[in-house]
Amino acid sequence: MKYNSACRSCFLILVLLFSSSVYSQSYYRNLVFAELGSNSLFTSLNYERQLLNKPKLALRGGIGIYGVKPSVITFPVGVNYLLRIRNSELFIDAGFGATYTKTKVELYAIVEDRNNFIQKSYWNYISSIGLRKLKDHLMWRINFSLVANETIGVLPFAGIAVGRTF
Repeated sequence: MKYNSACRSCFLILVLLFSSSVYSQSYYRNLVFAELGSNSLFTSLNYERQLLNKPKLALRGGIGIYGVKPSVITFPVGVNYLLRIRNSELFIDAGFGATYTKTKVELYAIVEDRNNFIQKSYWNYISSIGLRKLKDHLMWRINFSLVANETIGVLPFAGIAVGRTF
């Protein structure tokens, strides 16, 4: 079962990251950002709250649009961990999330050889790793994601995001 092993791998990665330490630096704890790809697979508007200053553990939630045929409203949620790269404003961003949809949608509909992956599960589980930069109340992020659900197994995806801290 590819689905169960993907979830276990994501959990192991998060445990390893939580055991690392980061240098403390004062940042604003709230973040609003727009995202293309990643958790909602198409686009979403998200709110993220930093729970601690050290380590940088955050919870996030949002509302988005998912899928191509049909497009539906989604509710992505997740947890992220930021591992600071030396004394810079760059962070390794690792996370795990889930996206709920109210109906079946077609994944990878624009790619001809994958247009038969119609999901039957309304939950998608998404692990991601990427690079995030925080500077002067602005944030940008690029990441690589693995999307898993009961129907399709695991598919790769990518995402970009920009936002503002407050």
